[in-house]
Amino acid sequence: MMARDPVFGSHADACGNVLPSGAHAPNVTVSAVLRAVCEVFETHPGVVVGRSRRREHVTPRQVAIWIARHCVRINGRPISLPALGRAFGRDHTTVLSAIQRVDALLACDFEGLPARVRKVKEVLHVH
Repeated sequence: MMARDPVFGSHADACGNVLPSGAHAPNVTVSAVLRAVCEVFETHPGVVVGRSRRREHVTPRQVAIWIARHCVRINGRPISLPALGRAFGRDHTTVLSAIQRVDALLACDFEGLPARVRKVKEVLHVH
């Protein structure tokens, strides 16, 4: 029986493990991604998964979604947009928008975001 996660519930631990190409990484769940993002962005999980649309809350949420989409695997495949949506309390289209937004922010080095994303990956031991 799976342990119940206080933020996401028991399904978060079933969200797979990180399988970056060419790297050896430990099993990481969506909730582990959330904790790492909260550590790097100095915020709380409730704020990240909350309903706030303030930029200081939205950016960590979008980064957590982006990292989870690129790193978390279920049965060897990237976690689905609907599964990510359920984990973060969002619709799959919002998840897609978050992924596209972070891609754009990373491309223009928005407020040092690439360095923060690298730091989250370091916390998760993903390279």
